[in-house]
Amino acid sequence: MIYVGIDIAKETHVAAAMNADGVILIEPFAFQNNHEGFKLLKSKLDTCPASATTTDDILCWSEDSTPTTASARSKVSLINV
Repeated sequence: MIYVGIDIAKETHVAAAMNADGVILIEPFAFQNNHEGFKLLKSKLDTCPASATTTDDILCWSEDSTPTTASARSKVSLINV
């Protein structure tokens, strides 16, 4: 299982990914809250075989991030902490 954490902000988000053993698969990187930024996020996520995506986000932003991160090969779980 792969865990992706996304710190959602108004203009710039930060994401990283690790596997269940805690091995970092994608180092933390920033991406903009626009089409190009989410294309960058998708390209980074496509580099690992994600079986699950978990986001650390604020509920009001989840409507924006879920459709972009969801794909046929990923299960998306939203956690508001």
